[in-house]
Amino acid sequence: MNEENLMKSGKMLWSTWEKGEKITGLPDKYKPKSKLEAYLIQQNVSRVSGSKQIGWKIAATSQAGQEHIGVNGPLAGSILESQVKKTNEEVSLDGNIMKVAELEFGFKMGKNLPKTANDYTKDDVLNAIDYLIPTIEIPDSRYLDFIKAGETQLIADNACAGWLFLGIPYRGKITSRTNLHDHKVTALTDHNHEPTTGIGSNVLGDPLVALTWIANELLKYGRFLAKGDIVSTGTCVTPISIANTKEIKADFGLYGKVTAKFSD
Repeated sequence: MNEENLMKSGKMLWSTWEKGEKITGLPDKYKPKSKLEAYLIQQNVSRVSGSKQIGWKIAATSQAGQEHIGVNGPLAGSILESQVKKTNEEVSLDGNIMKVAELEFGFKMGKNLPKTANDYTKDDVLNAIDYLIPTIEIPDSRYLDFIKAGETQLIADNACAGWLFLGIPYRGKITSRTNLHDHKVTALTDHNHEPTTGIGSNVLGDPLVALTWIANELLKYGRFLAKGDIVSTGTCVTPISIANTKEIKADFGLYGKVTAKFSD
């Protein structure tokens, strides 16, 4: 696909974001034929949005999640500043076709991880972390049938990005002894008295493994994790239905809490 059509694809997708519309898919002429084209379109979505890209998200970090949307592995998406909220802020769910919440370990990067001769290791990535952030993601898709959209179209559409709520950063040092894979998280909605529980190992076995994956994945497509980037690493829980929900509270134990509120 030439640069003009890659940009038109990005503009089409962003137009659906702005208008709150859904599409069956991109026209064949503008549909990405490879992961490289998909990531280029994703980059164009960010460019035409008028919002600064401040980081990355990872989708489909569990086998069940991958099977649900018909992909063979995780997907990376951009986080736009306009889609980020602080804990206890409120957003509208009008037009959101997924209406689920996901509890995710987020990280603020303290160093660049640019192109290198070898893949980054988990220890390399650990040394680049500034701090940990508890997050709630409210994903969405611009496709009416996102389950059948396919890997490249989902990547182009920011890997089902929606709202991201950030809790208070945890400033403790994250080291090789930090055990996130066994760390449990819980969530409680305003209409459910039984909490939903999850665990870090649901995220590619360990959220830090997911962070290492995206550090290396981006390098294949001309991007990289940069100092200051926020990275949300994938859900620790089975996505929680938030239809008819006004509030969801997430508890990450030692690492803090975060609350998301909804107007409809």
